[in-house]
Amino acid sequence: MKFKYHKSYRGFYLLEDNKFKRPYQKLDQEKTLENLDGEFEFNKHEILDIDDKFVVFVDKDGGNTDKNKNVTKPKVQKKTETIDFEVLELKYKIPKLLLEKLYGLISENSKDGQRDLLSVLSVVENVTHADGLFSSKVKKIFYYSDKELNDLLSRYNFDNINVANLKKDIEVNYPSQYISSLPIDYKEYEMIFVFYFIILIELLTILK
Repeated sequence: MKFKYHKSYRGFYLLEDNKFKRPYQKLDQEKTLENLDGEFEFNKHEILDIDDKFVVFVDKDGGNTDKNKNVTKPKVQKKTETIDFEVLELKYKIPKLLLEKLYGLISENSKDGQRDLLSVLSVVENVTHADGLFSSKVKKIFYYSDKELNDLLSRYNFDNINVANLKKDIEVNYPSQYISSLPIDYKEYEMIFVFYFIILIELLTILK
């Protein structure tokens, strides 16, 4: 497995095709070093190549660690698991209704809606960490009732978004400060859905 150090997040992240793999997976240096019997140097200026059997990832959910064997399971799980929006709501502090709207848009334009939803939420999480003002807006939205959100979204026709038109709008009108410090390319397809969420939050904050 290959890892590269990311300055903004101060850690080594898993690479796939020379890009940070999404959802982002951070290397647990301490546990991995234990598996390697302390015979390894974590050089921030080089891409690390570590044998799979020694790799341990940081578990975002509980701050514990997961051995890399868990990373090989998603291809099997994604066909049998259903999305628990209540769990995602608590994890990301985003109203379930908005998560369902986001998933609906993604699933209509993706071959694997569940995988892409988790990838998009991982990027959204990084955006909220990088932008304190946006983070406060997301927290404010979290306390809206479903009825309030539904009324506002229905009024502004957010159930019938055209992804092609949204992509053009993003490329022309949206500034880069939201993503300048993130290990992503704003032209990547998933960023359409990230910006859909950003636009959604900005609109709801203004209207409320």
